[in-house]
Amino acid sequence: MKRAINYYETGEGIIPEGMIKLSPSRFETFFSKPHEWFRELIMNEEGFQGNSGSNIGNIIHATAERYDNKLDLLEPEIESFIQSLKEVTNEDEPWKNLNHLVIREAYPDMQRLVKEYIDKYPAEFTEGYLWKQISKNVIIAGSYDRLRVNPMTGNYIIVDYKTTGDKLPPKRMEYKHKLQLYMYAWMLRKQGKLVDGIEVVYITRYHHGSEPKVSAKTGKLGSRGRDYPATLTSLQYEFTDKNDIFIDQLIHLASDTLEYFIENPSTAYMLFKDYRLKGKDFTAEIGDSIGLNYTDF
Repeated sequence: MKRAINYYETGEGIIPEGMIKLSPSRFETFFSKPHEWFRELIMNEEGFQGNSGSNIGNIIHATAERYDNKLDLLEPEIESFIQSLKEVTNEDEPWKNLNHLVIREAYPDMQRLVKEYIDKYPAEFTEGYLWKQISKNVIIAGSYDRLRVNPMTGNYIIVDYKTTGDKLPPKRMEYKHKLQLYMYAWMLRKQGKLVDGIEVVYITRYHHGSEPKVSAKTGKLGSRGRDYPATLTSLQYEFTDKNDIFIDQLIHLASDTLEYFIENPSTAYMLFKDYRLKGKDFTAEIGDSIGLNYTDF
């Protein structure tokens, strides 16, 4: 079945209602930005709403999912998707910009690269949705991109695609991405799948070199800036028993923190490092989050 380009699995009809859902892709903010993590998770404040880069990512993820399943994502469908996006220009926060031309110029080379990668490394499973209950009121849930066989061990490597606007490919896996894949690997192991590796496939987009400018000092025309071609870089790490224990402890730390908040809501400002939360009544938020506990656990 073909999914929409911007399809996002919410878990509706799969996971139990009335639970607080930890997201592997946002888990790193529990440590780096606890106030933001709490406000999105409990107070339902909107986070990132998308830009040119994230919608290029939607196209590349859809391309990979289709191609893994012997289908193709054709240009008319992509163009229709681009046209459906509202363009945004924000001079103060340019990272929020959404530009149709940027998307159109970027995705073809990136599509080619991801198809070449898939031809070289076929998948066993794609777009799997995982969830696991951690405590009375907390579950962890999310979708992985693909599982492929580790040729060295016969076990699984869990793979995630990350598109980036950087000019040069990364040399190491970002910590937030490593935590995300650790969480998926942890859940898969709980299902009995032998996962011993994680892999992030970073795909950069083409960048045009800057046009030559006339020097204010010499009056001469300078050189054109360097072009940066699109690249695909695979970064891999082992997922060991030690890593499994480590991520298990982090997951339970977050879960225990949330359970403590539910029992002691006045501590929110200390737990989540946000003095603005002091004295706030969280009755409504807690009720919305855990109104239908499906088990006493």
